[in-house]
Amino acid sequence: MKSKVIVLILGYNDLNNLKECLDSVEDQDYSNFEVYFADNNSRDGSVEFVKKNYPKVRTFQFETNSGYTGGNNILLDKAFKNGAEFCLVMNADVVVDRKMISGLVNTYQKESKNNKVGLVQPVIMLYDKPDRINTIGNEIHYMGFGYCGNYLSKQIPKTDKRVISVSGTAMLISKNYYKDIGGFDESFFMYNEDQNYSWRGLMRDYKHFLSVRAKLWHKYSFSKNKNKLYYSEKNRLMMVLKNYNLKTLVLMIPSILVTEVFTLGYFFFKGWGGSKINAYKYVYLHLMQLYRERQNILKTKKIHDREIIKLFSYQLNFSEVDNVLIRYIVNPIYYVLYKVFILFV
Repeated sequence: MKSKVIVLILGYNDLNNLKECLDSVEDQDYSNFEVYFADNNSRDGSVEFVKKNYPKVRTFQFETNSGYTGGNNILLDKAFKNGAEFCLVMNADVVVDRKMISGLVNTYQKESKNNKVGLVQPVIMLYDKPDRINTIGNEIHYMGFGYCGNYLSKQIPKTDKRVISVSGTAMLISKNYYKDIGGFDESFFMYNEDQNYSWRGLMRDYKHFLSVRAKLWHKYSFSKNKNKLYYSEKNRLMMVLKNYNLKTLVLMIPSILVTEVFTLGYFFFKGWGGSKINAYKYVYLHLMQLYRERQNILKTKKIHDREIIKLFSYQLNFSEVDNVLIRYIVNPIYYVLYKVFILFV
């Protein structure tokens, strides 16, 4: 019998996306799956719409908005307690191919013969440019920045491949990974949580994969605003402080200083300096909590920082932002600092 998969869709003001999304999910060629939909306290009528039009979908109306991390952790706990062997965490603003679930599960099972498999993601294409890639696996910069892999390219790999970080747009999580790693870090609330979840797996010797047989189209829109930048910076800082050993952090001081000067200047130039300051403030006010969580994470770490950092990028290649300053000043500085730093870590 095929492994039981529960698809977890967490919505927030996603009423207009639900028909396309759920129609495509219900059309899967995989036989043993269920669908859970939860609304993260947006009160836009999403749950009522799903109950009326998709009676097989199990629905939840959350009374508080605990973000991507908290909402999905509730669903993951319910799903695995209800017998799921895999959970497919997925955005509501997507349309999926009918081989989506079968492709992801097949990749997991195939790669598990020779690897300790962590997370598996599909090929994620752009909804409004359906022949263009949104991401086929995200990149992690060694200072904690993350970005889409192969954004806007048309070149989809012919075979499954290892990726460093999966996209939170859609990821297959096995019961074993959940039991070992746990859920998402709820202090992140939203943004970078997929990157951190991938990183935590790398520290425990898991390998993440892209499944080329699984595909979806994402209503992706690159945007920058004070709220997003606050969460992105707060979470980037927390990732670096929680996931690296103390020796690594000390050796990274030159890179940290360059990064903070660059980001501070950029934020204030754009008029978003308050977001950066608030990110610092959050980290400062939660230092004790961060320290306790860091201790727990590092106690279970199996892979040395040196081996993990070799997987990371030392250049910022944001396809959405073609910045001359980044290309000709920041990236060359990062390159030199990385090459020196990696010798001693």
